[in-house]
Amino acid sequence: MMLSLRDALVLLVVLLITTRYVGRRRKGANKFPLPPGPKGLPLLGAALSIDVSKPWATYVEWGAAFGDLVYARILNMDVLIVNSAKVAHDLAELRSINYSNRPYLASVAPYGLDTGAIFMSYGDTWRLHRRLYHRALNSEVSLTHRPMQLRKARQLLLNLLDEPKRFPAHLYTYSSSIILSIIYGHDPAPTNDPLVELAEKGMEAIVKGARPGTAALLQIFPFLLKLPTWIPGSFKAEAAESKQYTDDFRAIPYKMVKEKMASGTDTPSMMSDAIKRNESKGDLPEVTDAIIDACPVAYGAASDTTAFTLQVFILAMVLFPEAQRKAQEEINRVVGCNRLPSFDDRASLPFVEALLRESLRWHPVAPLALPHSTTNEDVYEGMYIPKGATVFLNSWAIAHDEKTYPEPFQFLPQRFLKEDGTLTEDNIPYAFGFGRRVCPGKHSADASVWIAIVSMLASFSFSKEKDEQGNDIDIEPKFTPEVTSRPEPFLCRIVARRSASDTKEMVMQDLDQHF
Repeated sequence: MMLSLRDALVLLVVLLITTRYVGRRRKGANKFPLPPGPKGLPLLGAALSIDVSKPWATYVEWGAAFGDLVYARILNMDVLIVNSAKVAHDLAELRSINYSNRPYLASVAPYGLDTGAIFMSYGDTWRLHRRLYHRALNSEVSLTHRPMQLRKARQLLLNLLDEPKRFPAHLYTYSSSIILSIIYGHDPAPTNDPLVELAEKGMEAIVKGARPGTAALLQIFPFLLKLPTWIPGSFKAEAAESKQYTDDFRAIPYKMVKEKMASGTDTPSMMSDAIKRNESKGDLPEVTDAIIDACPVAYGAASDTTAFTLQVFILAMVLFPEAQRKAQEEINRVVGCNRLPSFDDRASLPFVEALLRESLRWHPVAPLALPHSTTNEDVYEGMYIPKGATVFLNSWAIAHDEKTYPEPFQFLPQRFLKEDGTLTEDNIPYAFGFGRRVCPGKHSADASVWIAIVSMLASFSFSKEKDEQGNDIDIEPKFTPEVTSRPEPFLCRIVARRSASDTKEMVMQDLDQHF
């Protein structure tokens, strides 16, 4: 029976994929076996075994069955799952040159995400972006951001005092205003700031384009991007809209900073400082492009993650009041009741420090982070790792490893304290990524989270909301399944530890004293 052209093409694709699949497995098996992993279906591989709402949990189950390094065939991809801190360190740190690439994601270019370092392949352009970040966000420069971060933390307290039920919005305002100041020298309006609104749209575009499901569908069925925009849920329409927002968020802030520089009204920032350095070296076009592309990514990497971490903190305080009580007792003992904590107090507040670390561990806001990819084939502990394999470094598994963190689903800050009350050496390094892809803004991000946490603990108490009969409304903690995962909306009571008027007066006095 003669095949139709369509049937022949389908058969050819199946044969090509199957040949590639079998060939890849045989290549590694000549000398070394692939790491153990789940069996899969033809073509689909293990895709149907993954809980798409929380894939990191599926990978933990695979780790329990197969070990700390798991191999799976998912669709047409070789996928490695790293479920332990040791293997993550050995691969991403000790062999970083081979594990610093990014896998191809079919959604990146159509959604306008291909110009930033987050999704960029490891190479010269990526290294140029990293140099820009290092100059603006290294540990020494980050110290100069602290006065601004302190001021923003005090404004956060005033916002929570005025409208406590809108705490998620206040946390986002706090995080976005800090990063906009660092990156663009822009001090946003308390509400309806056009640059903040533009940035929010840009972040929505990044989230849409980075969804694993979107990338997988477009990789298998690229024709979906050609379907008419009037079709409900059209990828073409969504991608075009997202690309417009990402393009605008690259161009508009750059124009704003250039205009301020021309009028002499600019303030020090990552963008203005980089532009001046480039102008002093002849205004190199490739550097100009890198500046325009790198700055929005820095915003995107910091705004959501900081806000979401603080949401996790508040949820934990509501669910685990004993940890909150101990932290507030330490603040009362060290700082007293007549002033607010500052960065100078950090070294004297080990329990608050431990509480911050536990907030990062209890629910990492990037449970899988973004996948890495191998540049070349490799052998690790007698197991073959293919070239071009997608590598998921499972932060969730590392953070909930019972051998390292007993009772991993409990919120226990004391796990980071020694018997004498000093801090352990475990500072949650995986919270900011792995290897050469580690977050370049981790110093400023850490400071932003700490000053917000200690300021809120000093000023407010967090507890369950009550119903009309005065009974506590229980919370079942749930988290979103996105690349950056935050708590789903929950009710809570945020009450000033002093009277509202005394709290406001203390904050205003603090602002007058420091600024």
